[in-house]
Amino acid sequence: MKINLSFRLRVAIMAILSTCTLLSAVLWVTQHQVVSIAREEMRTETCIQARRMAAIVRPISPLENLEQGLLSRMKLASKDQLMLIWKSNSSSAAWKSEIWPKNFDPEKLDWKELPARPQDRIVTTKGEISNIPCYQVEFHIEDPVQGGNWLAARANADGYGFVAANLRGVREATWSGLLYPVIFYAAPAALVLTLLSAWLLSAYTMRPVNLLRAAMKKIDQKALGQPLQIRRLAPEFQDLISAYNEMLKRLELSFQQANRFSADAAHELKTPLTILQGQIEQALISTVEPRQQQLLSGLQEEVAHLSAITRKLLVLSQADAGHLVLDRKTVNWSELLESILSDAVLFVDGRKFTITIEPKLQVMGDAILLHQLCNNLIINAVHHGREASWILVSAQASAGGVETVFGNSCEPISEEDRLRFFDRFYRGDMVRDKGTNGSGLGLSLAREIARAHGGDLMLLSSAEDVVTLRLWLPGE
Repeated sequence: MKINLSFRLRVAIMAILSTCTLLSAVLWVTQHQVVSIAREEMRTETCIQARRMAAIVRPISPLENLEQGLLSRMKLASKDQLMLIWKSNSSSAAWKSEIWPKNFDPEKLDWKELPARPQDRIVTTKGEISNIPCYQVEFHIEDPVQGGNWLAARANADGYGFVAANLRGVREATWSGLLYPVIFYAAPAALVLTLLSAWLLSAYTMRPVNLLRAAMKKIDQKALGQPLQIRRLAPEFQDLISAYNEMLKRLELSFQQANRFSADAAHELKTPLTILQGQIEQALISTVEPRQQQLLSGLQEEVAHLSAITRKLLVLSQADAGHLVLDRKTVNWSELLESILSDAVLFVDGRKFTITIEPKLQVMGDAILLHQLCNNLIINAVHHGREASWILVSAQASAGGVETVFGNSCEPISEEDRLRFFDRFYRGDMVRDKGTNGSGLGLSLAREIARAHGGDLMLLSSAEDVVTLRLWLPGE
């Protein structure tokens, strides 16, 4: 299932991913550089300590204290990460770290002498300034406790000094001293700040889009000629507004042409249809032959049907253009419904009517158009309902207006037909199969009349064999 994330959330996720990638790269480079620097510092420190031990003739304090001092100075965590040897060249005095790998002999290592430097000179215990040579080597030990890569230095003067540090301890010291705080404190803080910045930045970025969206929502079919006027936006959005305004002009032109064609066609057809209907009526009166009368009666019905379609098209074109003129007066909605329903009950047999109308319901609107709206809905329920079925009409006061519900049982209507219920000239499979007369304009016209009065007509969810329409009209 595809998840449609919001723009702001996408920006935040991209910012987090970018920050994580950047932090990972920075941490990797930093770790590599810091460990390299720490190794170089350890090289220098091991040589310094080896020379100092080589300059000792006899220990002033226990060499265990020297071991503890070196652990702290070299930032090692435990004794198993440090190995020391001190020997006196003038006596048999010697000292060696307690923790020592088995079968490890420092003399078998491949030592390399480091070039002597002036800053490496130290003061011996005899008070002499000496530049003691230093030898270094890296080696590996296979041991459960002290295994790993080691860095060692040795020097020989008044005594013999050997210092070796486990490079794993160097890395651990580097991580615990520098990288762990970065990962557990600085990195989360950076991610939170990045997320907050991305969220605020996306909100700032979406601000012009939100302004455009709000302005676009105000434009309907009655205001297509009003271009967007939003200033103080970036040039990219100004170009977008210009393109949108050009589209509005083209849309308005097409809409006006379509409305003009519908209105002109309905108006032009009205007169010839009226004349044709009058001539058919005269011919029907003067004709005595039954076959001719039957033919003329059929023609008269078709002409009346065409006249009804032209009238509906004229009203719809006026509603689309926003030119539908309403003679607004207070209309007794209860009496209007009861009048139309009383006629329907008399002329429709075999239908069970359930009528619940609150008395004295009043709306403000055009009485003729409201009568046509209500008549269309009732005729639709009668024509398209099942025989020996039921028809429900209920009306009651609602918040700020009047709510009327029209319901009837019918043949099952598919979901596709329900989605196109108010489309003009659309007649579903059920209507076509039943052979019911109609133009497919009644419901569309009823909804346009309701919206012209500030109300609405909608199809409610119901069973497949039930149609339920809700009409809401504002009160007086």
